[in-house]
Amino acid sequence: MYFISELLYAPVEELESTKEVTLLVFSLKDSDITYIDKLKELLAKTSGYILDIDLDYFSTQNPFLALYPKADLYSRLGKIYYYDSSHDGSDEGMKLVIQRRREQLYELNRFFESIAKSEIVDFISELGSLISNKERRKLAVGLVDSVLRSYSDIKIDWTSIHEAGCTIDENGLPHHVSTRGDIANIYMPDVELFLKNLGYTPNAITIARSSDDDYCPKDDVDFIQDCVLGSLNGIYSAIDIKCAYKEQD
Repeated sequence: MYFISELLYAPVEELESTKEVTLLVFSLKDSDITYIDKLKELLAKTSGYILDIDLDYFSTQNPFLALYPKADLYSRLGKIYYYDSSHDGSDEGMKLVIQRRREQLYELNRFFESIAKSEIVDFISELGSLISNKERRKLAVGLVDSVLRSYSDIKIDWTSIHEAGCTIDENGLPHHVSTRGDIANIYMPDVELFLKNLGYTPNAITIARSSDDDYCPKDDVDFIQDCVLGSLNGIYSAIDIKCAYKEQD
């Protein structure tokens, strides 16, 4: 439901220059011969492909868990930003769900924007009227009160709080920080086996470090990158590595 919660869904008739895409999703642990053969069939019909690897596959963290933890912020946001995405499967049903989500996020954005501008504690209850749902309003006002009491000595970043809330729909962000032993001895062998069984050499390989946004732990990202590059060099020959992130620094 990611595309719905992020308000990215649109009926096909509202899109331009549409193309059909075949999407195969499976776990590397489940990468049996059936999936491999299906991928090979698809690759055989193309002139090449790009292998894209995201390092937070190997170890991922929810950076918002560390945002104002004394106020139990992320847990509170989960109750405020939760929404029910159930629908009847029709385009009209999807539109109604998206409209409800859009209104929810719009009201919450106005609420936190107004608090950021006013910074006057006495106005918080009044600003709560920007939220139409009574239960959500009560929770949002309570969250603000808790954050202000827990962090009275610093300036609160209300925009970041709203952005953290926007990552929540029916679930929060994944959080599974792997040990280096698991990365090297479990996850990397799975990736190597998959790529070897696939058999096709990619035209290009892109790697996203995902460390600037803290989704991949900064303390481990270089270790994970070294493991991935070592595996790729062992599978493919003559790899020309360009570290674009170093050029940006």
